[in-house]
Amino acid sequence: MTDIPMRTSLRNAPRNPLSPEQVKHMAQRAYHEHGVIVFVLKDITNDFDRQYVTNLANKHYGKPMKKAAGSR
Repeated sequence: MTDIPMRTSLRNAPRNPLSPEQVKHMAQRAYHEHGVIVFVLKDITNDFDRQYVTNLANKHYGKPMKKAAGSR
C-alpha cells in the first residue's frame, strides 16, 4: 500500500510569521501591481486619520468580529 500525498490549500503557505519588512514589501507590491492599499492601524499615529481609515474599512468590509476572551 502506498502513501497518498495529502492535498491542502495551505501547502504553499508561509511556514514562519512574516517580518514587518516582508509585510511592508508585500503591501508595496499590492499597491503598485493591483491598486490594493494595506494599512496597519497601529502604525497610523494621527487619531483622526486612524478613525477615518477604520470607518472606510468597516463600510467596505464590515466590522471585525470581536475576539474571544483569551485569544490573541
